This record gives sequence, structure tokens and C-alpha cells, in this order.
Amino acid sequence: MTLGRLEIHEFESYITKITGQAMARNTGLQMARGEYIGFMDDDDWISPNMYEILLTDLISYDVDYAQTTVMLSYKDQERL
Repeated sequence: MTLGRLEIHEFESYITKITGQAMARNTGLQMARGEYIGFMDDDDWISPNMYEILLTDLISYDVDYAQTTVMLSYKDQERL
């Protein structure tokens, strides 16, 4: 998948079932070949243009790191 000049490689890891999230992320970092890296958890959802917005901000502000805010979703007053 591409996002303008940014190519997005989707990688699904099954490592978390055995060794946990930290090992899965470390393996992802070792395998990464791109200029930018983004992490998500299996229960996260994002807007379709989230990474485009983050990349634009990284370039505009000439910074090395960007993050988002968190929004918790509830159904019938119970935490999902």
C-alpha cells in the first residue's frame, strides 16, 4: 500500500501469543526497512489518514517522533 511517497508495509505478528508484546515489537524493529515505524495494538482502531497526518507533522515540525492521543470507547457504560 502506498500513501503518496510513503510506502506502507503491513506485517502481522503471531509472536505475541508466545513471548509477549515487547518481543513482537523488537522483532518488528529488527525487520523494519523503512524510514518511519508505527505500532498498533490488536484492539486499536485508527482513522484512515492517521499515518498521513503524523508524517505531515513530522516533516512540518522537523521532529523525529510523533504520537496520538487516546480515546477510550464504551458500550452501554461498560469499558470495551
